[in-house]
Amino acid sequence: MYNSHDLARIAIGCLINGVFWTILYWAFFAVFHHFDIHRKYGIFKIREPEVHYRTALKNWKIPFLWGIGTSAVMALYGLKLNSPLGNTLGRQPELVFSLPPEYIFLHSPNLFTDILYGIVGFYLVDFTDYWAHRIGHRYPFMYKKFPFAHFVHHNWTFLNPLVVVSSPTLHPAVITGSAVYVFLLSQGLLLPVLFLHLVKIFSNYMSHLGCDPFPGLTRLNHRVGGWIPWIPLHHQYHHLHFTRQGNYGNLSCLWDYVFGTLIPESVYHIERGEPAPSVIARLGKPEEQLEADMGKFLQGKTGLSLR
Repeated sequence: MYNSHDLARIAIGCLINGVFWTILYWAFFAVFHHFDIHRKYGIFKIREPEVHYRTALKNWKIPFLWGIGTSAVMALYGLKLNSPLGNTLGRQPELVFSLPPEYIFLHSPNLFTDILYGIVGFYLVDFTDYWAHRIGHRYPFMYKKFPFAHFVHHNWTFLNPLVVVSSPTLHPAVITGSAVYVFLLSQGLLLPVLFLHLVKIFSNYMSHLGCDPFPGLTRLNHRVGGWIPWIPLHHQYHHLHFTRQGNYGNLSCLWDYVFGTLIPESVYHIERGEPAPSVIARLGKPEEQLEADMGKFLQGKTGLSLR
């Protein structure tokens, strides 16, 4: 499928992708910390501890490996990288192979069916993402071991959109979501894939926003069963270390509502408009104590140290 020239181009593209996301990761952490966004606008109105920020900056290798890993998965699936940053930035996805006509059974004759396929495709990706994420928390080899090591992503309680790339090489959802892309593209459904890809990028990065500028939309989403792709408050609770596991959705919370994996404290917050007293008691400590607790977590609560 690939010749030596293609492999060299892919390797260079993967490295450039890693550098790009590392720089962007540093920039977002610096902006959120220095402008004190978590205290001013964050979901819990708590200042980010200095140890949290310093540790994030030291771990440049994590987004670097993520950039390499996501590009490599796309290449292995046959998703053509048209530039060094490839499909990651929403450029037109393209397969390096095509199927014979007898294997193409999905067709889209007009814009309406393109949109319909895009919506179905989005919730299919959301479904695979939910289960890949849930399984990634369930099994230690996926949670603690390279190349998955999902625990690294969970070292960050104070979120910003670039926490998304704090994953050492692979997130299981990258593999499952890319498989859906390949299937739809193999059927010639380019516009539906572009539609679902743009919504996916938006909802995934916004789920890690660390703030909720539209709490009314969050409450509406709760009332209609979680299908709206706006979940920054839901996902913030997924990153707390002292609540039960749940809120696995990265794109929407539809499947958390369907399978009963909502975190009760997040429901309390949405319905009451403020965090539960138990959450405030854990996060509302003096800054020195909060920093000490965060330092202990970063130094080995999961059995691995990032220092």
